Amino acid sequence: MIVSRGLRRPSRREALIGATAALSLSMVRTGRAEARPLAVLAATSLKPTLDEIAGLHADATGTAATVSYGASDALVQQLADGAPADLLISDAHAAMDRAIRNQLIRADTRRRIVGNRLVLVAQKTSSLIEVLLGPGTRLSALVQDGRIAIGEAEMQPGGAARAALESLSLWADAEPRIVTVAGSRLAAAMVGRGEATLAVVFASDARLEPTLKVVGVFPDLSHPPIVYEAGATPSAGAAALALLDFLQAPAAQAAFEKSGFILAH
Repeated sequence: MIVSRGLRRPSRREALIGATAALSLSMVRTGRAEARPLAVLAATSLKPTLDEIAGLHADATGTAATVSYGASDALVQQLADGAPADLLISDAHAAMDRAIRNQLIRADTRRRIVGNRLVLVAQKTSSLIEVLLGPGTRLSALVQDGRIAIGEAEMQPGGAARAALESLSLWADAEPRIVTVAGSRLAAAMVGRGEATLAVVFASDARLEPTLKVVGVFPDLSHPPIVYEAGATPSAGAAALALLDFLQAPAAQAAFEKSGFILAH
């Protein structure tokens, strides 16, 4: 005598679990599973160079990164407000200090990536060729009725620009002609549009404006060092730390140097 036993149909929950497991296994086997992009908060002056470097890293590792740009202090505030991020790259030492003090960035991951210089720019069509930046130079006479654009003191490189002008005994003469704007890029753009005669900007930003030329370079000792520092958030994983390492790799450093940044030694 043959006894026939019916097979129990799986419940809807069991079927869903099985399907999910099968899909996960398939993705692992075929390599189609994709990690989430890394989230990076970075100083505005790093764009577009950092976008290029993120692309190089993605090509080398398969790990993509999404970069959001802004003023360093504002980026730290975003972290404090709970913005999801893996890395912070700041152009302000005090901003990174605050991020670490508030445990938004791991102190053991802090490192110098690159530096920058301050330069004086004018339109390419300007008759100015080289301005000797030191005591005795009257910038007000060079611009006459024009203006000198610099960044606001609260953000880079505005604070460094004022410090440089003061240390070289240029500030008192130039101050009546100075207009402060929201950052180096806007200062450079004002000269490009003819809204200012001169501007004190990052050397890297000067290269982005094809209508500008550098007419003076501020001595490094005339202002606090301009250094870009990077660090990882407490939630950052191995992939984020690998990107942090990549920022100091030869390929990344070559991209920075090509864009006018100073290599960190």
